[in-house]
Amino acid sequence: MNEFFLHYLWKYQLVEDMETVSGARLEVQSPGEANGSEGPDFQNALLRIDGQLWAGNVEIHLRSSDWYVHGHEKDERYDNVILHVVWEHDVDVFRKDNSPIEILELKGKVPGKLLENYTRLTRQKEKWIACESLFEAPMQDALEGWWERLYIERLEGRTEFFAGLLQETNNDWEAVLFYALMKNFGLKVNGETFLRVARSVGFDVVKKITGKGIVLEAVLLGQAGLLDDADDPYAQRLKDEYSFYKTKFGLKTGTKVHFFRLRPPNFPGIRLSQISELYNRYPYLFRELMQAESLDAYYDLLSVAASGYWDTHYHFGTEGKKSKKKTTRSFIDLLIINTIIPLRFHYYKSLGKDESGRLFEWMRKLPAEKNSIIRNYVRMGLNVPDALVSQALLQLKKRYCDRGNCTACRIGWKVLNR
Repeated sequence: MNEFFLHYLWKYQLVEDMETVSGARLEVQSPGEANGSEGPDFQNALLRIDGQLWAGNVEIHLRSSDWYVHGHEKDERYDNVILHVVWEHDVDVFRKDNSPIEILELKGKVPGKLLENYTRLTRQKEKWIACESLFEAPMQDALEGWWERLYIERLEGRTEFFAGLLQETNNDWEAVLFYALMKNFGLKVNGETFLRVARSVGFDVVKKITGKGIVLEAVLLGQAGLLDDADDPYAQRLKDEYSFYKTKFGLKTGTKVHFFRLRPPNFPGIRLSQISELYNRYPYLFRELMQAESLDAYYDLLSVAASGYWDTHYHFGTEGKKSKKKTTRSFIDLLIINTIIPLRFHYYKSLGKDESGRLFEWMRKLPAEKNSIIRNYVRMGLNVPDALVSQALLQLKKRYCDRGNCTACRIGWKVLNR
């Protein structure tokens, strides 16, 4: 049993006997509005208890003693709770002023078939997700029309990340873009490390050294620790530049990047050189990206090659077959999905403009991501035709499946209401 199910029962009034543990008759005129933030679970409920009309809040727990476990008796936000809904009653509860609160115990009051279906879901512990063995292909119809809402939820989930960067940079959107791009150029293995490198340099310094040949590349590689043991002529040129600008700007020692489980095109030296070339070409990249009118414009802007040295190298000092180390279309797709579109969504939202229609259109044109989560949904029988659906599924897995919040999922509804 979990509280998500209890919220579901209360919200949709799926209870067979509305009598409190004290024997009072309960009539629900309005269950209230679900509260997604701190405070009572449902606000502005309207109830009749033994004929007396009450207006206030409703709190939900697995056991009535959780009231004290969570310290609600000391919290003034819970002074206006008029009903405590629990699965199992084990102790009476009181407000801060010691007045008693009526308790509705749900155990034994849930329709048998509904409880049976819920039990089937929750017993799938050994499965990847609860409904894996219960899923049927026609259930995908229940998800159509929900993808966009899930995707917006995922975009909204980036609010804290971007808000933190905006605060850190005094609302400099150009700087936010640079930090976010650095994180994504590092991919999963070096994402956080690249972000630390970006912060160790600072965007004010980046602005001063863009357009100066190999200087930005030298500083980024130096702060990433990639020049420490390099000794060929090109590396020495980078070292000389790095040494000068490190002293000039008082840069503190950066951090060490990783090579473990990386394909050669994703080696950190190549990726840092590519983003250096990108900023040398477009010192006002944020403006260019926010004003772009099509996906093709993004591909043109983000298509960039590492400096010429890397044509014959993956590591310093080790020469290999010549090949241009250019950002591939699939890599640009990842940048668009994980950085450009989320940042554009938040930027235009800050201006009071809704870009969601255009962003949906672009996401529908981008290919679905390939990762273990998407592969598992495909194995279950779900069709994942584009990046909007794959992003929606990542949100579904993280915020619904992993948390056992089946009652808020449309597939969960199908299973529960069979």
